[in-house]
Amino acid sequence: MDLTSSLQASAHPGTLHFVPPNLSLFEPTKPLVRSLNINTLVWIGGMYDTPLQVAYPISIAQALGPTWSVVTALLASSGQSWGVSSIARDAEDMAKIITYLKSRYPGGKTVIMGHSTGCQDCMEYIVGANADKRPAVDGIILQAPVSDREALAQDLPESFMNEANQTALKMCREGKDKDALPNRLTKPCFGRIAITARRWCDVASPAPNHDGADDYFSSDLSDDRLRNTFGKLPASTPLLILYGGADESVPDFVDKRRLVQKWMHITESGGGSVDGLNGGIVEGASHNLNAQSPEIVQDLVTRVTGFVGRLDRGEIGAAAGDQLAGADTLDFPFTPESAANDTHASSFDGAQSTTATTSDTEESEDGAYIIHQGAAIDPEPFLSLDSHRSCDCTILADEIGPEGIMKLAYAQYEHKRMMAEGGVKDHEDWGTMLNSITEGEHETTPDDIMWNFEMGGSGGETPFRPDDVESSFGSESTYYEW
Repeated sequence: MDLTSSLQASAHPGTLHFVPPNLSLFEPTKPLVRSLNINTLVWIGGMYDTPLQVAYPISIAQALGPTWSVVTALLASSGQSWGVSSIARDAEDMAKIITYLKSRYPGGKTVIMGHSTGCQDCMEYIVGANADKRPAVDGIILQAPVSDREALAQDLPESFMNEANQTALKMCREGKDKDALPNRLTKPCFGRIAITARRWCDVASPAPNHDGADDYFSSDLSDDRLRNTFGKLPASTPLLILYGGADESVPDFVDKRRLVQKWMHITESGGGSVDGLNGGIVEGASHNLNAQSPEIVQDLVTRVTGFVGRLDRGEIGAAAGDQLAGADTLDFPFTPESAANDTHASSFDGAQSTTATTSDTEESEDGAYIIHQGAAIDPEPFLSLDSHRSCDCTILADEIGPEGIMKLAYAQYEHKRMMAEGGVKDHEDWGTMLNSITEGEHETTPDDIMWNFEMGGSGGETPFRPDDVESSFGSESTYYEW
């Protein structure tokens, strides 16, 4: 909801597409192969956004390969028109755009990427009313999926917010929902634009029901409410969440990491697919990343290209889910000191069964960490390499999914091997190693692990097969079957 821009006036070569009756797309120029199978990432901006007002989509376009194009959408609500529109209308506009793109490239994939309120648009497109009548998409990316209700509450005095809410509710009850609220109530946050009573209620989502149409991402929403949104995302449309670690629109009381993990968990519990390798908190990222350091922008771009790469390789989505069966619980303790002294890394010694008491918290009562999909490849919740503290890990298979188990187990093996060789010293090295694994730069890839679970022997020379699970992980462990 930033009314100002830190960007300078600029121009960028590209193609402007017109989609009747009043929509358009800007496609930055880049080399593409000559094919009807070009894939498209459709970027949907937030309030006030127009093409080039947020800079990072250009960087994404340049980073993606020659089979992927990026278009930024100009919806009927773009610019200063959002106050008299709705996310339901935005979803219908998106359907027209995606129909147009599929007609141009009938063999290509389509991924929708929302920024800010564009995230609400993307969720509405996939799980909102009449979603089954809209063209299917192959992935959804949420960048800066923040709560407008919570953002408004931190920007406006409580008495002022209450007056605006009550005025809007009263107008809706009186059938004046399409009339604009008095500008004195909306000007402090939104300037001199028209905002209808209905759109204010959608965005501000007043108490007691907090049932505004835009209220997808508030931190206090119940699990039941989230099951009707995140829980309805289909496995055929994998989800990537990119939440800014320094997003100025998020109040301090919001636990960003826990919130993202909760969304991921509910998505997977409903049968959806989540990219936990690339998704999560983008450290240091502001709301739109304009004028931020190249390193932070590159982090975001790398996560997006990583997600797209996994789609192309069939590692996420319905196809990936068909390759692996479900599981119960896999648990083991990991001690960095013992790993450094163990050159063979033939097993995780002393494994014992650990009982988790809840799936919604980061720690169970006995202190063992519960690793959700979003944290499965993040060392922060369960490894302390810099201080060399040991800790137990409990991996809940039904939460991180079978692929998450494979990735984490292989990463643990590689980490122990590299520590023995003196190659891993800190979190940065750990992250670099994981990225190289997921990008397939290692000689042994996670796909190989599905059939030859190589975790034993020096350098992985001795295969670690399902028959060895009981002896290595402990007789009480419930192991992964495939």
